[in-house]
Amino acid sequence: MGRAKEIIKKQWIIYLAIAVFSTLLSIFSLNFANMPKGEEIFTIFIGSYSSNIDEFKGVIEANKPDYVRKVTINSFRNDDDNFLLYYNSFGLKHSDMIIIPESKIKKEDLVTYCIALPDSVVEKYGYTSTFDVDDYSYGVKLFDIDNRIDSLLTLSKEGVEKEDYFMFFKKNSYHTGSLGEGKKELAFDYARLLCSYGKES
Repeated sequence: MGRAKEIIKKQWIIYLAIAVFSTLLSIFSLNFANMPKGEEIFTIFIGSYSSNIDEFKGVIEANKPDYVRKVTINSFRNDDDNFLLYYNSFGLKHSDMIIIPESKIKKEDLVTYCIALPDSVVEKYGYTSTFDVDDYSYGVKLFDIDNRIDSLLTLSKEGVEKEDYFMFFKKNSYHTGSLGEGKKELAFDYARLLCSYGKES
């Protein structure tokens, strides 16, 4: 018994480390298990001259279904020298919805990373203008003439020629129904919401 006490005395730091590690592992496992994943997260990438993130997110959150636990919005100035780096890092590969000006669009990127919209989706959601590549619709035009979307996003700048903005949708998104990897079409609902934002009914 005395020998056992001696061993425990000498190796107490190891037992303490094991106890601490076990506790931390349990906490990490619980936190990881509770993290939003898959269809519980909706991510938007915005490239504009500026954006009112709080108000924009408020509109998105107000129309968020219960199954979505987290909305992430990554917004960058499209006249930033590093915009393409941000777009490639956060937009093309990792965002369910992408909002960018026409001058930043590369058709080969759309074909690689974004879904083509069938006519049935365009008609169902009432999209009036699309961005097409080889007779396939890839994007939905985000108008700011008839609505008040400019209270959420600044789509033009003094001294710079105005241009059109489009919304695109990631391949394999959980939010594009049978076109992606989910059952819900939240991305298309949000696109319709933004197209009609501020219009009088």
